[in-house]
Amino acid sequence: MNLQYVPTICPYCGCGCGMYLVLKDGRIVGEEPWKEHPVNEGTNCPKGKNAYKFLYSEDRLQKPLIRKNGTLKEASWEEALSLV
Repeated sequence: MNLQYVPTICPYCGCGCGMYLVLKDGRIVGEEPWKEHPVNEGTNCPKGKNAYKFLYSEDRLQKPLIRKNGTLKEASWEEALSLV
């Protein structure tokens, strides 16, 4: 099993905790705390421990949605951004 560890910063809050994303065949399969990182000193909160899971979630939105007549409908990026 060929695992790669990529250092990064947790995306959830402004603390800036360090973590390693664990990749297998180029796909993120886990995370590990960055033990030497000065902010979190080797620990990650529950949000940080699960930060990578949303990437492959079936519930993740991948296209813009706009409300038309009370119902959310898929839209192009151009259409959605024109409403902002």
